[in-house]
Amino acid sequence: MKNRPVNMGWSWLGETGRPWKIPFDFFGNAQKSCGQYLNITTATIFLGGVVSLILYITDEEHARVCEWSASAVKNGALYVIAHSVTTIGNPVQSTVCTAAVIIIASGVYGFRFALGGAVISFASAQSGALAKLIIARERPRCTGVTVAPDFSGYSFPSGHALSATVFCGFVAILGSQIFVQRLKTVILSFSFILWLGISWSRVILAAHYPSDVIGAQIIGQLFVFFAVFMFDISIRIYTRIPRGSTL
Repeated sequence: MKNRPVNMGWSWLGETGRPWKIPFDFFGNAQKSCGQYLNITTATIFLGGVVSLILYITDEEHARVCEWSASAVKNGALYVIAHSVTTIGNPVQSTVCTAAVIIIASGVYGFRFALGGAVISFASAQSGALAKLIIARERPRCTGVTVAPDFSGYSFPSGHALSATVFCGFVAILGSQIFVQRLKTVILSFSFILWLGISWSRVILAAHYPSDVIGAQIIGQLFVFFAVFMFDISIRIYTRIPRGSTL
């Protein structure tokens, strides 16, 4: 009879009760929740991309951004919410949140996996910064509409949207592995809402065009998929579990 892992009494964890022993198994049943999150976010990016492409082709992006920003200012509450949410994606707050996730990942999977997460986060941020310099797209300028401080730097891609995509993707990956189903649902739902909020608050505040946000989300999502692929391989090498096996 096969020895089953002993539950340590941590009811908030998965069936094994020992998070550091759970193989990543992205392509198996253990990653169904994370897979659903990635499918939903990818579909959302695609739909947003279609709308953004139409606005870009018809040369309506600038007019729509200014219109939405003016509406947010008039609404008041929408502006406050957008400004509060976008603050979470600021460099300092984003770095602190990412560091917290990396520390948790270190405790769950070990230092090598946390280091991988840190490297991918840094690489994604630098990729976004490099793209800004290469493309050098100016930010929206809405005459007569003051919705936020004067943003500096270039517009494409949105740094906030990129970091939010990577961060929320990491939270989804980690949360889908170490929590029971009920908490998985809460965490993945929160990650999705936070991702949408941070990303599109940039458009509401006239800091970016919709295409800036979509471009950043695509870049970030590619890094998340790369992280999933590398983590899966690393875990299987570390635990010596063949692909296709089940827990």
